[in-house]
Amino acid sequence: MLFRFHCIGSRTEARCLFSRFAVSSHRSPVKARPVDGDIPLWIKIAYTGLLAVILPVYAVRYGWRNFLWFSDIALIATGIALWLESSLIVSMMAVAVLLPEVLWNVSYFARLLFGLHVSDLAGYMFDRKKPRFLRALSLFHVVFPIVLLWMLDRLGYDPRAPLAQTLLAWIVLPVTQGKPITVERVHAKCGGRR
Repeated sequence: MLFRFHCIGSRTEARCLFSRFAVSSHRSPVKARPVDGDIPLWIKIAYTGLLAVILPVYAVRYGWRNFLWFSDIALIATGIALWLESSLIVSMMAVAVLLPEVLWNVSYFARLLFGLHVSDLAGYMFDRKKPRFLRALSLFHVVFPIVLLWMLDRLGYDPRAPLAQTLLAWIVLPVTQGKPITVERVHAKCGGRR
């Protein structure tokens, strides 16, 4: 594995990232190539298969508005980022959901293993009224932060991500009628999925 500084933009810019990339003549942060080669095809196919199961079930069960959750947007966009090998898209999704996904995992495993209540993010996972299959589909949250971090390591972090993610949020939030999606609203509207 080769670690080098990967500079973004012109040679006079001071923005460099320490990452696992070979130096190339093309220094675009969006399409930098890892030393080890492209993201393996089997990972792209496996992730797409996961989406092929989750998305139709969620669409039928919860409707299209379910896909306005940032975690679901990130789930779909990460699939796109895998196929395009886009550091910008994966960086945007990491900015948006990495910390909430980690909190989801802490909440889930703290309750599962120790009976501790950390937050309500994963509370629906313990609601026996919810079908076991639907709760099992939500286990994508367990591996999702790992996938995001692996892709960031593989493709690099794009510093344009915070601005791009902010613009995406400005598009998504008005579609939700300016009402942030909260745990209380979900319990009231969706029957407590999240």
